[in-house]
Amino acid sequence: MMAHTYSPLVALVERDGGQVTLLGTVTAARLMQHDIGTP
Repeated sequence: MMAHTYSPLVALVERDGGQVTLLGTVTAARLMQHDIGTP
């Protein structure tokens, strides 16, 4: 899984061979909150 940042949204994509699937988008602030463990 990879995260591509296009401020202020982060697109979550999954690569399977040559196919790329968009899993969703979140705000950069929300992603940072998740990374540091705050609700």
